[in-house]
Amino acid sequence: VKDSTKLVPFVALKVLRFPFINLVWLGTILMIVGFVMSMSRRVRLLS
Repeated sequence: VKDSTKLVPFVALKVLRFPFINLVWLGTILMIVGFVMSMSRRVRLLS
């Protein structure tokens, strides 16, 4: 069984090395919302 305490500093190091991960998540969420909006509009126009 691995000791899980060894993984915590690695995760903290990754977060500190890439602090703009929240912007990546925000962009991903905005792209998904835009995709859903465009698909719903296209379905309404075609029906």
